[in-house]
Amino acid sequence: MKRYTITFLSMLIISISAAAQLSGPLSGTLGPGMYTVIDDISVQEGDSLTIAPGTELLFDGLYSFDIYGYFYAVGTESDSIFFLAHYPNYHWHGIDFFSTSDDSCKLSYCVITGSISSGIFCENAHIGLSQCLIKGNSCHNFGGGLAFINSSATIENSEIVENSVNNYTPYTGVGGGIYSSQSVLYISNCIIKQDSSSHRGGGIFCEDRSSLTITESVISDNAVYQTSGFNQGGGIFIADSYLLLDHCLVSFNTVGGQTAQGGGIGCDANTGTLKVFNSTITRNALQGTMNEGGAGICALSENVIVKNCIIEGNIGGHGFDFPTNYDTLEVIHNNFYNHVYGSFNYLPPGFMILSNINANGEPCDSFYNLNLTRFALYGEIGML
Repeated sequence: MKRYTITFLSMLIISISAAAQLSGPLSGTLGPGMYTVIDDISVQEGDSLTIAPGTELLFDGLYSFDIYGYFYAVGTESDSIFFLAHYPNYHWHGIDFFSTSDDSCKLSYCVITGSISSGIFCENAHIGLSQCLIKGNSCHNFGGGLAFINSSATIENSEIVENSVNNYTPYTGVGGGIYSSQSVLYISNCIIKQDSSSHRGGGIFCEDRSSLTITESVISDNAVYQTSGFNQGGGIFIADSYLLLDHCLVSFNTVGGQTAQGGGIGCDANTGTLKVFNSTITRNALQGTMNEGGAGICALSENVIVKNCIIEGNIGGHGFDFPTNYDTLEVIHNNFYNHVYGSFNYLPPGFMILSNINANGEPCDSFYNLNLTRFALYGEIGML
């Protein structure tokens, strides 16, 4: 029954959308209804476009939607807005925001899928995303789902899933789900899952003085899959950037390659700031020919704070690789346990020597870190 229903709906979409075709500049209000996009479309500088709930844009080729003005696409919980390819196995070129686009551009209850040039690309722009599904998009070099260059964005209550960066040249291909360069991103209550890249940052990649704040979110089942080269950051990778992670779950992310590092979270050596609070880092894995460490976290940046976290059961390397500069390191009130190759590499003096007792009567080190063997339950420390 389901197969016939899908076939019928596909025929219905084709027949209806053929009567309503779009190309060139758009303005005013569009929809509701189904539209076939037969060439590049745009919102020009000084113009505005509102897309009504229940609107579907079906791209009939490798066309893009370029935003230079004001763009407002807000659906409802029961009536989303869709941006997708016209036919199964077809593709399009995503939604692109540029410097003249209005800072209050917004997408809510939107589905963006099937682009091979990032689902959304922003350069010198600001957007707000909420209740959106960014799924099954790709790009050759960076940002399969979302890509930001010198931009800012607020992303809330959304799913960024099954996006990819497919570049098989060694040391290229970053940010399968999200890519950020010189950008400021706030991500809250989101799921970033089953995204992949070939080199770094299967879920998220940040570089060039980006600032990324993630709260109450899940980063899970993402992968860096290239079989050669030096690959890092299955869930998240940062280079010369700032990352704050609070009340999050980072789990089941993987890194492959000739050399693998940072299964859950990876940081480039001697650059950037990593802050992880009230989060669980669990069951991430290094699957390289040579695993250099940090199956859970590889924190080689200069400024590292990890507090009130559970780091448990990460596989293929040490649970946590520390920076060699201990003066800027603050790792306190955590529970580390159940790592096959040991929980730590490059231990600071006194770390995990359980010579103290905390307020609960549990053995701890002088930084109040624990080594209690118990399963890290999702929600154990107030996540989501």
